[in-house]
Amino acid sequence: MPTDTYKIKVIKADTGEVVKTLEAVTERAAERIERGLNINMNHADYFTEIEPPKESHNG
Repeated sequence: MPTDTYKIKVIKADTGEVVKTLEAVTERAAERIERGLNINMNHADYFTEIEPPKESHNG
């Protein structure tokens, strides 16, 4: 799994469990995916979070 991607996580509110993770190459793409997920999401039970890419230290 590439480390230079944004990760969009769907998290169950009461347990903190990540129930789904999607990846996007750009921040804009990640935001669009998150907006799409939020349209029909049950916000009482779930929320989303975008995790930015981790810094790579490859020489």
